[in-house]
Amino acid sequence: MLAQVITAIDPIIMREARFAALIGLAGLLGAVTPGTVEGQAARPDSAAIDEARLTAYAKAFVGIAVVRDSISKELALPRNKTLEVQLELREKLRTQIEKVLKEQNLTPDEYARITHVISTDAAHSKTFEEILARLTQKPAPR
Repeated sequence: MLAQVITAIDPIIMREARFAALIGLAGLLGAVTPGTVEGQAARPDSAAIDEARLTAYAKAFVGIAVVRDSISKELALPRNKTLEVQLELREKLRTQIEKVLKEQNLTPDEYARITHVISTDAAHSKTFEEILARLTQKPAPR
């Protein structure tokens, strides 16, 4: 029984760990990656992301973090350790993330694309961190 629960939860844990690593990497890359050199073409995947889209992304980012924290707490409760409840909570997580994305007019693919851009482009990463700081009322990392 425990093996079934671990097998069911493992993909969630791995996905959340990859997401956390990606966000950490985004901050690290923003600090050490040089900006675009004059004359160097901007990446086509990052050219169309304006501040309004980054703001929508940041709002979704914060909303998804709140949803994940809430569901993670529920997943950890001893009464929720049955396979059926764990699967229901995973589905609840998925639908709530979809709702957050929809509220910000983002598709999952667009959210993933912007995540990639802010993790690989220093200028977008810095802008994202500034927007996130404004939304959360916490100072941006230096």
